[in-house]
Amino acid sequence: MEKKILKSLYMAFSMSIILLSAGCSHDTDEPNSPTKPDTGQEITLQVSMGEDKRPINDPARRVKYNDDKVDYQQNTLLWEANDKLKVVGMDGDTYKGESVFTLSEGSGTKTAQFTGMSVPGATSYKVYYPSNVTINPADGTATINMDGQVQTGDDNTDHLKNRIFLEGTRNSTSENITMTMKSCIMKLDFFHVPAEVGNLKKILFVVGNKPKNDAAPVTYRYMRELKFTDNSVKFSSQKEDLKAYFAFMPEELQLQKQDVIHIILWGDQKYQTTTSIGDLIPQTYDAGKRYTAKMNYFFKFRSPLEYAAKRNLAQNGTEFAATDANDVSGFFTRSEAENLFTENYGYPESPKYIEIADTNYIYPDAKQWCSIIPELKEAPNNKLIISFDGGDPINDYSEEVKVGQLLIKTKNDYRYSSQDHVIYALRFKGWPDLWRTAWRYRLTENPEPYTLQAGETKPEKNLCLVIETIYIGPFDNTTIDQIARPEFWNGKTTIKRIFPYSGFLYKSNDPIPHFNSRMGESGYWWVNTKYYNVYSHIHNAYTVRKSNWDKSGKNMISVRPFYEEIL
Repeated sequence: MEKKILKSLYMAFSMSIILLSAGCSHDTDEPNSPTKPDTGQEITLQVSMGEDKRPINDPARRVKYNDDKVDYQQNTLLWEANDKLKVVGMDGDTYKGESVFTLSEGSGTKTAQFTGMSVPGATSYKVYYPSNVTINPADGTATINMDGQVQTGDDNTDHLKNRIFLEGTRNSTSENITMTMKSCIMKLDFFHVPAEVGNLKKILFVVGNKPKNDAAPVTYRYMRELKFTDNSVKFSSQKEDLKAYFAFMPEELQLQKQDVIHIILWGDQKYQTTTSIGDLIPQTYDAGKRYTAKMNYFFKFRSPLEYAAKRNLAQNGTEFAATDANDVSGFFTRSEAENLFTENYGYPESPKYIEIADTNYIYPDAKQWCSIIPELKEAPNNKLIISFDGGDPINDYSEEVKVGQLLIKTKNDYRYSSQDHVIYALRFKGWPDLWRTAWRYRLTENPEPYTLQAGETKPEKNLCLVIETIYIGPFDNTTIDQIARPEFWNGKTTIKRIFPYSGFLYKSNDPIPHFNSRMGESGYWWVNTKYYNVYSHIHNAYTVRKSNWDKSGKNMISVRPFYEEIL
């Protein structure tokens, strides 16, 4: 049952300092300053972990990580064999060089010795873990790349070892070095994950800002990809829960008012949980702490074309047409179409919907239609942007569309194959590329024959518009020129929708005739935006357009609902 009464994404925040029992790996630790900084001699530094800020007798606040390297009551970071530190030598504010120090004594303890070569000319040291941080020579500061995190199985934290960012300083030879954790850890606690996710490949954690003004697009600013090793997590009726972890820098992830958060489980099928912060108090993240987000409600992550219902409404307006044949769809005036969608959730902003077979569908507006069919505009060559008669290649064409309830600004590429009556597109480009998809629009013979009754005349043509897409998503470099090759589509599973060319009728007192105007050569659909409708024709392809075509209010055309989604 696909009723989208979205439950909240529960964000339970643990305020204790990060106490990961998974120790540090081969890239960390802090050195003591060299005895002879001008000779580049081998020296040893004593480096300690910061104190646990959580009371030792308060284990209930600890997020229990599945790791046995640290005693439960100790709850702290410990040094491990082969840990390494990046040591940056400074003379005042002047960078003098850097060196890597390796743990030489103290594995399994909070305080250890690290040995390496001193930096000539250095009078103080900045020390970082892990040792593969990037140093800015202008001031000796360090940054860490949090990309490339790969978790091995459920509730495993091994991948965090090289993502725990520690920092310390030593200003005199008498000082030992105490490291402070600058990064954070997010624990994602999943419950009741649908079995359809199957083999989990990765999790995407995405944050954008959705203005109160619905006319303004969502601005995305953060995405974390957490991969999983092959076959390490497989959801089923017996496996519904998961604990996942990723490290992040707190300054990169601060939740603001009106933020929207997507957490996407990317497996055999894709499911997501989504929440909107709205006017709630923003969530700030503090260095050295770990946080927990709990999720127990998921719905299917849809690529844009999947939002369109699989068929037009039937004439009774309460169910879908039995087939995609051109002569079985229902016909409705604009006012009749509006009156089909009457249900809502009791608040003014909620979209009206119609329930069919326990699933809610909305009456799509112009921006929602534009997510699958471009709006009518003129290109520089004064042709329609989309035409089955051909046209010049179009790159980075800017469009504002709505995916579900999210207004998105995208760039799109189009290519034409007029001899085949095919248009190819790479749509929804633009970071974070969540809906990046390959598109193929075909003018073709309708695979469904007419369902003619005795005495009816068969229309001369039986054409339809077929739209197919292949979801590409983030981190993929597929180009429009690859998509525009027919072989790109061979052997691939596509999302497919057939849009029948059912023509239109004119409202009168007579019974609705079975044969109508332009059946087989044109299709029309109402849009839940004043003056707009969707039009597809044998020559001018397809478009969402604003028109005074229906001044009389008596034109009758098709209705294609979209799946509902609530944030």
